[in-house]
Amino acid sequence: MKEVFLSGSPEETLALGEKLADELARGAVVLLYGDLGAGKSVFARGIARFYGIPEKEVRSPTFTLLNIYPSSRGAVNHFDLYRIEDSEELFQLGFDEHLEEGAVSIVEWAEKAEIPPGTDKVMVIITLVDETTRAITIER
Repeated sequence: MKEVFLSGSPEETLALGEKLADELARGAVVLLYGDLGAGKSVFARGIARFYGIPEKEVRSPTFTLLNIYPSSRGAVNHFDLYRIEDSEELFQLGFDEHLEEGAVSIVEWAEKAEIPPGTDKVMVIITLVDETTRAITIER
């Protein structure tokens, strides 16, 4: 199933991320695609907000590559693969192992990842329409 939404503000993008999180099964992987500055991290904050994680704690893990946010609703793994060059780096990060532990995982720059077959995944593509509007395509 494919749905397209228009977001005219960061708050609308947050709310859409939060709404999606409410529909995710345990262990689901959210694959985020979009250009630099498109709003991937904002969408990730919305997912985390559903889990009770304060927005100010959710930063794009560009340099750490992975942030793990514990919550009473379950942990959230937040990957940023922007700096990943090859599959060996993903292996060293323990990417597959983190996906298998049952936490919801958010993967920014998902085009750099190989998701294991059988993984419950949702693709989110964020496209800049203009300075304030994003088209957000969610495909399950």
